[in-house]
Amino acid sequence: MKPVRSQMRFICYITILEQINQPIHLIGHGISGVIGLLYARLYPKKVRSLTLLAVAEQPAMTWQTHYYVQRHLMSCSRQQVLAFMVRSLFGSDTPYPAKDLVRALDRDLAKAPCLHSLFRVADLPKGGILSPLMVCGSQTDSVVHPPALLEWKTG
Repeated sequence: MKPVRSQMRFICYITILEQINQPIHLIGHGISGVIGLLYARLYPKKVRSLTLLAVAEQPAMTWQTHYYVQRHLMSCSRQQVLAFMVRSLFGSDTPYPAKDLVRALDRDLAKAPCLHSLFRVADLPKGGILSPLMVCGSQTDSVVHPPALLEWKTG
């Protein structure tokens, strides 16, 4: 069975990080934070600390998760759901044209390492790591709401 795109990218990241001979500080936002978290879980002795920005305690919860759930629930085209996502993520008053943001999300959906598909929304194990961990978020994040960030404290 051929590895999926996200597995191949994760393998590439690991290959690059393996060349570093000392524990490292990792910082990741969104899906990059999820990759950092997975790396820290697999290689705890190689990670000195991890900082996550906008990563829920259920780390598979990304904007792509919301996209695939919306595609499953609504009988809309990819572009229509992405336009909805632009309004949800960025609001109606952005300095960029909505169609440019739709194109950016479309590119991200096509190229970013993602665990989800139209057929399956993935879950990852909850919980932290052995190294020091700092989790940051925003009161106005439309993907990782503040209560989801608080779950890191109780989880």
